[in-house]
Amino acid sequence: MRPCIFIQACLAATVASFISTHAFADEPGAPAPAASDGPPAVTVTLRASDAGTRLERRTQTQTYGGLPFKDASLFGVATWEPACAAPCGTKLDPRFAYRVAGEGFVPSDAFALPLGSPRLGVDAKMGSSVERMGGIALTGAGAAGLLLGSAALVATPILDSHEVGSQSFRTGVFAGGAIVAGAGAIALVSGLMLWFHSDTTYRVEAQASSVSASRPHMTVTGLVF
Repeated sequence: MRPCIFIQACLAATVASFISTHAFADEPGAPAPAASDGPPAVTVTLRASDAGTRLERRTQTQTYGGLPFKDASLFGVATWEPACAAPCGTKLDPRFAYRVAGEGFVPSDAFALPLGSPRLGVDAKMGSSVERMGGIALTGAGAAGLLLGSAALVATPILDSHEVGSQSFRTGVFAGGAIVAGAGAIALVSGLMLWFHSDTTYRVEAQASSVSASRPHMTVTGLVF
């Protein structure tokens, strides 16, 4: 009976580890530490191509593991909170990770604020989440059409060699396969272009002073005066 009890205990531990979650905050404790406890706060100015864009701070990352080892996580889910809404300027803690996001926009990758400059500018060109989902759907449909049409083209010589169906039937299979494959290729390329074009891009650059920051300069969103 002891081996059975031992095996049952191991299985229970594995299942518990799979369904358990571990939350890791970017900074320990609920309140943000004072600026004197770490690097000084950085003044960040956010400029974006669309209204409704905001700068978000990552507060914690929740990881999910599937093995009975603390460092064997499968994936993680981050929790974000708004820091400011564009156009805006605010002081931020450089020990946190940030991203640019907004309702109806594709979030940017997480990024850290570079140290060494008291003022930073974040320029963001937002991508539409509707375009992103449309690009993904069009890419999938195009890939399926290209695969189906190619299968019909490959099957046509086999049908001819075995004289399956009439000649008009085999001709129709070949013509239909060519049309579906061509349409699928066009949809696949269009979907990929729409998918990657809808990505959100950003640039973080140092600003020497408020005077130099107010001078005309080029950003990812265009010329700023």
